[in-house]
Amino acid sequence: MSAPTDRVPVRPTRRSVDVGVLILGLIMLPVAALVVWTSLGLAVDWGTLAVLAPVGLVLVGGLGLVLSRQ
Repeated sequence: MSAPTDRVPVRPTRRSVDVGVLILGLIMLPVAALVVWTSLGLAVDWGTLAVLAPVGLVLVGGLGLVLSRQ
């Protein structure tokens, strides 16, 4: 017997993004950069970092909300 020919072709599914892993990676990237920066003996401007860190967290949180929508 031959295989049935009335099969419906299957569309490839959209690749889903693991939002939790993406957000964690985006948060750890500047932390790792800060560790490398200080390990090289370079000075850290904590005043600028005190402004950029919260702004970055808000942006990453917004990205997480957008990506988690169904």
